[in-house]
Parts: sequence; C-alpha cells; structure tokens
Amino acid sequence: MAHRKNDRSAIWPLACIYSQRFNAGKVDREATLQEFLKSVTETIRTQNPAADPENDHFFKILACGYYVMYLKNPAVNSIIRTEPQRRFFLRSLLQYIRIGFSMASYCIDAQGCAIGTLTPIDSLINHSCDPHAATFICSGTIKVVLLRPVRRGEQIFTSYGPVWWEEEPSNKTPFTCRCVYCDRGPAGRRWRALIDRDFPLGAVDDLQKLHDIALRMDFNSAAKLNALKQFIKKHARHYPERNFGTVLDSYRMLLVAMNRTDVEALERARAWAEDN
Repeated sequence: MAHRKNDRSAIWPLACIYSQRFNAGKVDREATLQEFLKSVTETIRTQNPAADPENDHFFKILACGYYVMYLKNPAVNSIIRTEPQRRFFLRSLLQYIRIGFSMASYCIDAQGCAIGTLTPIDSLINHSCDPHAATFICSGTIKVVLLRPVRRGEQIFTSYGPVWWEEEPSNKTPFTCRCVYCDRGPAGRRWRALIDRDFPLGAVDDLQKLHDIALRMDFNSAAKLNALKQFIKKHARHYPERNFGTVLDSYRMLLVAMNRTDVEALERARAWAEDN
C-alpha cells in the first residue's frame, strides 16, 4: 500500500484527540504519537510487504471484519468520525494484516493445527529453507530447538514454513527467500547438487538401525529421540543429503509430539492442583 497524503491529514486530528483523552502525567503523548505515526508512514512507504495475490482477498475480508467490529466500540467510534478518517482506518487495518502475515512465523503442532505469532524472537532467528532449528509455539511459550550442529559465529535460522527436504513444500513464504537453497546462482546450484549424493555405506547401515528403533514398541519417545540425535551428530559432515533431510524431519516431528505431550501433562497437573 503506497503512502497517501490525505492519510496524514486524516490522522493528525486523531492524534490531538488521543492526547486530550488519554494523556497521563507529564508525558507529551501528542508529540510521541505524531513521531510514531511519522515513523510508521516512512516504514510503510519504503518497506511494503511482498504481494500475495492468493491471499489478498482474504486479507481484505479480515480488514473489513475488524473495521466493522472496532467501529462498534464507542471509544473508537468517537474518534473516527469523518470519511477520510474511516478510509485511513480501513487502509491501516489492511496494511497491518499484510505486514503481519509477512512477518509472522508459523508452526504445525502435533494435532496438525497451524499456529502463527508475531514475536521479538523473529528478529533474532530469521527464516531459511535450510534451517538449523525448529520453533514450537504452545500454551503461550515459544521454544527453539537446534536440529543440527551450528558452527561458532554462524547465524541460526528456523523455517517459517518450507524446508528443502520436502519435495513439494506445501507452505510458501509471502516474501522472497534468499537462502542458499533458493539461491539460483552458482553457489545455490553447487549446494543443491550435494542433496543427491550417495550416502556412505556406514551411514546407510546406521540409517537402517534408526529405522528399526523407530518401529520398536519397547522404546519410548525419549530413547528414539536420542537415537535420532546421535545419528545427526555422527553424520553431520554428510549434510545436506536427502536421507539426512528425512532424519531431520523425523527428529522435528518427534520433538513436536513430545512437546505437546509435556504441555498436556503440565496442564493436567495444573488443573488437578486447582481442583484440589
């Protein structure tokens, strides 16, 4: 959404009203709000989210829903009264949704439900289709677990959806990914060529043992997780390789299931304590 001059003229009266109604103490909230709005204007003008035609109609429906809902609130309706103010408010809601979708990180829980969140941690751990870590969102907490070793000084990445070991990723990012897997240049082609290497015989034998352990009913999840972890640590030098990617995916999915089990046990214990 491009910046429009009438947006600024529409919002300044709201800043004055905001200052009059909500000013507390000696804080110059009008000046603070105006500086904030100016910075947002500059951000919107220079940092537009990537276009997402497939979902933009859904974003517009959401914006309309929020628009109607918020204007039913007397406090909001009392400060957004003119047509320019209403147009600005609706466009702001749409822009907020577009930016939020671009910046959100998503994960799939053990029950197959997609969860998205906007958090400060996303500025520390960015997206890559070749992630080092997995992110889990559950019961108000975010956990980041390393999937494979990280070299000293290397930036840690997680995935906001697609990963290289999925043949046809079901998730697509609403932005242009520039990770090594998505790189269309010589460096990216060399990296992708490594995926189809032959796995060494010793690693193939260990992979078969790992498969046998996964099928054993007398091994609990912790034992299976440890076996996956030992395999990843032992054969990290063969990364990236297609079979290695399959192991990483199994490790990630088992972590998801165990995390959910732990959270459910904690919630049951908390509920029991409250009842007794």
